[in-house]
Amino acid sequence: MLTKHVKILGSGSLSKEILSYISRAPSLYACTIDIYNIEDSISNVDKYVVGTGTPKSNKYLYHKVREIGALPSLLNFGASYSHLMQNGMVICPGSVITCNVDIGKCVLVNLNCTIGHDTQVGDFCVINPGANISGNVKIGELTLVGTGAVIREGITIGKRCTIGAGAVVVKDVPDGETWVGNPAKKLR
Repeated sequence: MLTKHVKILGSGSLSKEILSYISRAPSLYACTIDIYNIEDSISNVDKYVVGTGTPKSNKYLYHKVREIGALPSLLNFGASYSHLMQNGMVICPGSVITCNVDIGKCVLVNLNCTIGHDTQVGDFCVINPGANISGNVKIGELTLVGTGAVIREGITIGKRCTIGAGAVVVKDVPDGETWVGNPAKKLR
C-alpha cells in the first residue's frame, strides 16, 4: 500500500476535523502544519489541502502555496466526485452533489451539504455544514454560506457575500452583502 503525505494548511478546528477524516483512511498519512510555516516543509508531500473555514484565508493560502511551487489538491471523503476536481477543494462526509455542478478552486463543502443540479460555486467559497443549495444557483467567489442555510433554485448570490446560519434565501443577493433570516434579508 502506497502512503501519501498530506499537509493541511491551517491550525484551527477545521484542519483538525480534516485530519480526523484523513486518519480514518488507511492509505493516507496526514499531518497539520501552521499556516505561517508553509515555506518550511514542502518536501516529501503528495497533496496540500486548505483547512480553513473562511474564504479570504482560503484564497491567501492558495496563492501562498502557488508561490512556493506546489498546488493544493482535492480531498474527498464521500462518493466519487473526480469530475469536480479543482485545486484545494475539500468535500466532507455526507455531502451530496448532483449533476452538472461546477465548483471552483479551494472550495470547502462541509459536512452534510447538498448542492443541486446546474449550480455554480465560485473560487474560495465556504459552504458550512447542513447547507442546502437547490438547482441552478450561482454563488460568486469568496462567499460564505452559513450552517443550515437554504438557497432556493435559480438564485444568484454575488461575490464576497455572507449568508447567515439558517437563512432561507429566496431573492438574488448583490455583491458584498450579508443576508440573514427566514426569508433572508439584507443585514443593515
